[in-house]
Amino acid sequence: MPAPNPEPATAPAARGMAPWCGWFLGGVALVLGTWWLFQRARHGEFLAFDDDHNITLNANLGTLSGDMERWAFTDAAYARRYMPLGWLAFSALVTVGGFNAAWFHTASLVLHIANGVLLAGLLRRLAGPAANRRAEWPWALAVPVAWWLWHPLRVEAVAWASSLLYVMATTWMLLAALLFGTGLERGRAWQWLALVAYGCSLLTYGIWLGAPVALAALAYVHGSRRAPEAAPAWRVAAKASWPFFLLAAADLAVNLLARGEAAGQWGRAVPLQAGAIGLAGLRSLATLGWFLLKMVWPVRLTPADDIWAGGTLAPMPLAIGLGTLALATALAAGLTKRAGVAPLLFLAAFVAVALPVTGVTETNFLLSDRYTYAAQIVVAAALAAGLARGSRRWVFPLLLAVAGVTAAGAWRAWHQVAVWHDNDALFTHITATARHDETRWSYRERWLGIDLGAGRLTEVEVALAGGGLPAPSEGFRLMLNDARRLQADAEKSGSATCTVAVAHHQLGRDAWRRGDTGMALAHLERAVRLAPRDWPAWADYAALLAGTGRQAEARKILVTIPDTGPAAGVHRALQQLLRRP
Repeated sequence: MPAPNPEPATAPAARGMAPWCGWFLGGVALVLGTWWLFQRARHGEFLAFDDDHNITLNANLGTLSGDMERWAFTDAAYARRYMPLGWLAFSALVTVGGFNAAWFHTASLVLHIANGVLLAGLLRRLAGPAANRRAEWPWALAVPVAWWLWHPLRVEAVAWASSLLYVMATTWMLLAALLFGTGLERGRAWQWLALVAYGCSLLTYGIWLGAPVALAALAYVHGSRRAPEAAPAWRVAAKASWPFFLLAAADLAVNLLARGEAAGQWGRAVPLQAGAIGLAGLRSLATLGWFLLKMVWPVRLTPADDIWAGGTLAPMPLAIGLGTLALATALAAGLTKRAGVAPLLFLAAFVAVALPVTGVTETNFLLSDRYTYAAQIVVAAALAAGLARGSRRWVFPLLLAVAGVTAAGAWRAWHQVAVWHDNDALFTHITATARHDETRWSYRERWLGIDLGAGRLTEVEVALAGGGLPAPSEGFRLMLNDARRLQADAEKSGSATCTVAVAHHQLGRDAWRRGDTGMALAHLERAVRLAPRDWPAWADYAALLAGTGRQAEARKILVTIPDTGPAAGVHRALQQLLRRP
């Protein structure tokens, strides 16, 4: 019998070129597609949805300096959590671009794209060498990454300035996972670098508290691929991951102390009663199911989904959430016959990563789209592993199905970006999607408060007269009285009627006194932009410009300030200041 003809020597090289070509083209498509899909978010504004508290009206936030760094590393009460690297990132962006929301949105978009690249590298390592020899592997990798990158649940994280913390913490976490995987092959030095990167993630924002479980699962998979005479996989996982569990426990302790320290400023959280602890746990499990459901079918995209409003457990949402989680558990258990314990490891990693953002210790919890930013990475990893190592008989149909879901999600994400453009668009969406009147009126009151802060007292009075707010809270009534008093003062002195502009004016003066001219200019510039007829703010802005050597700009401002009426005194004072040598 004649021997079979050997393959040409060039055949392996030819076969090896296709995956790399597909890898390159897939990477370019992911980067360009993500930029195109989310680039409109760069034109969005700062929102009165924590952006004011975290960034624009944060009196502690200043340009990068020793005082700013000292506050960032010593304060844990301002935001009820310890996040020094997050504050430093905000400070760096304000130092470079002032209070320009485009800098924050662009940073979020660039880091989101970087996260996609890092995730692709992590999934390629996770799949192992066997998958890389399959011709369809680049697409089996690109589709799950695109599903995560382009999913409409990502819009809140990319298009909301404050959510830069979620994106940046994930960048550090994915880098830590890549270093961790390298350390499993090349030695402990890489794992200590991974520990440093994980610490940076927790110090940015602690959304990855459950990551050590995912890293242990990664180490277990690596250990199971080693020779039979090597150490057991569970021992490899325990040895590699224990420092990460210690670091996560330390961060959790610090943030629990931060909540206690912030009790005086924020008010103490209502403690869960003994009977409510079980209900809170049941609600958290159902929330995990809702996260999975929204990943497959993105319903009710909102930062304030009130299916658990008032701490109650509505039967239908509870049944849907628990049913989805039970289905995922059954699927993972069923796949163990073919794939070993890997599906159960992925499920455990998903639960560990998602559980800290399910409101397990809160009496009232609102689901937000951004809470899925970390957890969906675990699901994407499980999907990629299945596509890479599964039978070719069902991989292709599943790949087409995921690609179809990804395309539909990208279309939905494109439209969802507009929701986060400004306050009116966001609060219109929240009030329209709220299930309960209590939530709807709460955000309607917050929306009217934005109008009061912008000096639109007349519009608010008309809305109240027309039944725009059935039962205003005590805090809103105090805000309304302050706005009326400010309106009366403005008619006499020519000062601002916009309370937000007044706050920026005061913050600018405070920053000026402590010598932070960069932050003072940023606040005063925003004050005069919000209240163009606030002549005292214009005078302070011009005086600061003159004090920093920008005399020409200060004189241009002097020309715009009237020399008669309420602004006459301001005009004369600024004129005398500019005459000084």
